[in-house]
Amino acid sequence: VDDRALVEAALPREALVVVIQRGPQQLVPTGSTRLRAGDRLLVLADDDALGALRARLRPDTTSPEGDRPPTADT
Repeated sequence: VDDRALVEAALPREALVVVIQRGPQQLVPTGSTRLRAGDRLLVLADDDALGALRARLRPDTTSPEGDRPPTADT
């Protein structure tokens, strides 16, 4: 998902990304906003969509250490 536009990230339709925390910045995303490793997401979603979103954004254990995909906060 790293460096993909939000609209291309194949996130659940029932999950709405409200804010992206990127370092000290807080961004209100659009479909063209690109997700980056280390981004923290504020998401509105039901339990099923949140579970699917977490599974989609789960860190890849084969990635080099320190290369983290965006995470969804609850």
